[in-house]
Amino acid sequence: FELDARPDMFEEPQTLALVVGPETLYEEVLDSNERIYIRQEISRETLGADEFVELVLAVDQTFSPASRGGAPEDTRELGVRVFYSYFEAR
Repeated sequence: FELDARPDMFEEPQTLALVVGPETLYEEVLDSNERIYIRQEISRETLGADEFVELVLAVDQTFSPASRGGAPEDTRELGVRVFYSYFEAR
């Protein structure tokens, strides 16, 4: 994944987590506006035997542009900006 955050929108920096099923595979505090690149290997055992796997990229805080001085109609809940993600079987 390549992403960036907006720590200036929060009193405390966001925490990002990469989760598969009940297992948190990666966690990082996002305290910079710089783009970051995350590379995470995931074992077959973690992915399991199901046909589909849900991979969750989650943050503990979001913000709404409308509540931060943006356009009043922009009530989206934003977390991080993901530029791309890539998965490769090995």
